Amino acid sequence: MACPVASALAAMLMATASLDEATRLSIVPLVMACGIVPLLLTRSRPVARVEPTSPVKAMLRRDLALAWSARLFVQVAGSALFVYLFYYLESVAPTLAPGTIAARMGTVMLVAYTLPLPIAVVVGRFADRSGRTKPLLFAATIVAAAGLVGMAVADDFEGGAVAFCIYTTGASVFLALHASFAMQLLPNPCIAGATWGC
Repeated sequence: MACPVASALAAMLMATASLDEATRLSIVPLVMACGIVPLLLTRSRPVARVEPTSPVKAMLRRDLALAWSARLFVQVAGSALFVYLFYYLESVAPTLAPGTIAARMGTVMLVAYTLPLPIAVVVGRFADRSGRTKPLLFAATIVAAAGLVGMAVADDFEGGAVAFCIYTTGASVFLALHASFAMQLLPNPCIAGATWGC
């Protein structure tokens, strides 16, 4: 849930006009501490050491490279959209005043980054139970790509906003699934970052 929660928090902070910049910046480390401290207080759990054979190591190296590349492309698209969303919305709704666009954009971002939260949890739970994460990752990227296509063909604010919400849903679910999927690709669970003392 880390990726969609972080995105939703960022959108909420931007959309809350009553907060000044100093307050917004002070909330971020506070929320980070609330997320990290419980993990630091959790006892580590030992796991069995795994020694994969050479062909498996080669396959894992290729899979890690593909996983890294996929995440890079999704992250770049998300970062670019986050930075240029105002200009995009301004281009599809040239008749709206910039102040109106900014106010509506805050609401759109809040919806766009909150909507994926329950979806990411449900899809992640299904992936854990079924053991088949790759098809769900592909499905999430198709949803995100459909959102990007929708943004490209949108000709008004509402159409662009809906397409952006579709994109963020697919991208947020992808990022949530991808984090656990990448950990499963590591050749030795002792270096997965989740356990100490192996």
